Amino acid sequence: MNIAEEIGKLRQLHRDGALTDEEFAAAKAGVLAGESSGGGGGGVTCYKCDAVPKRSCALCGHMFCGEHGGERWVWLAKDGSKHGARNNLTKRVICDGCTPNPTAMKVSVVLALFFFAAVLGLILFGFSRFL
Repeated sequence: MNIAEEIGKLRQLHRDGALTDEEFAAAKAGVLAGESSGGGGGGVTCYKCDAVPKRSCALCGHMFCGEHGGERWVWLAKDGSKHGARNNLTKRVICDGCTPNPTAMKVSVVLALFFFAAVLGLILFGFSRFL
């Protein structure tokens, strides 16, 4: 059985609920690590460095070592994707690329609050002109 067939079987077990996200990622990493150490050519490495991957991202599928991802809290849609109404806080194994940037989040919140205050100020100024 080749690597693609093994990963396909693992993916089907994951879809059927027989494997959790973490178990699927570990099994997939094991299959891919076996390919790279078995001399099958073109070894699999971490998407950011040349280290041997230990896990795969539950959101994008990137393989990563212990330094470029891990178990993190993330807001997801009810179907488990990053798209749509993200109202479900859950802990997932994700890579650094899928990890929310706290600085960008703070900047967007500050800008939203500034915009809200400006609009509220204009509304209050408009009402004060009528009094």
